[in-house]
Amino acid sequence: MRRVLDLPDAFSRYREIGGVLEFGVFEQATGSDEEVITALASILETDDPHSWFRGEELLSLGSRSMSREALLGDWYDASSRQLVKVGTWQSKDGAIYDDPILTELEGVAIKSGGSPVPKLASGGQLAFAFLEPPYTLLAKPAEIQHIFDEILGVILPMDEPATVLDWSSADLPKVADFFEPGLEWWGVFLFSIFLPASGRLTVVAGSASD
Repeated sequence: MRRVLDLPDAFSRYREIGGVLEFGVFEQATGSDEEVITALASILETDDPHSWFRGEELLSLGSRSMSREALLGDWYDASSRQLVKVGTWQSKDGAIYDDPILTELEGVAIKSGGSPVPKLASGGQLAFAFLEPPYTLLAKPAEIQHIFDEILGVILPMDEPATVLDWSSADLPKVADFFEPGLEWWGVFLFSIFLPASGRLTVVAGSASD
């Protein structure tokens, strides 16, 4: 298994605008649990001598298989393949938007509103974790959607069968201290996506707080 380092610019741009998800993309994989552990250890590498990683704990916690739609969750509209800004929002001119498609807010000056947070480790909700970090993504809706599309095209293309596993759990801090902050309120997310046809394995990890 070999990590892919030459990823599309969308991955680095996502970090630049404030995204908090960690992506590890690997080739020549078989999709085994052991590879998921190796991949996760790789993306959580740190120079902090006080950090730690216990891969065997991940196996004991286990995972659940899910569909593409369940992985993406409520902040994604499958019919239009668009991100959704879940919540009720009021613009400065008084217009009300209930769960709008993200790009419908292009050029709209939002006065007030708020988005709920999914129940901790309730399953899926990758689109939420991507779109709603503790601090707002610093980009216009159209660019955010474009970045999401580019990343999704690499890790979960529409035309390829995929094995999607959700490893999210409130006990993930037993695996790595990386997952501690998300327990405060935002959440902890850990997914593996394996594409058998191409032998590509992606691990996505998220844990953040303000």
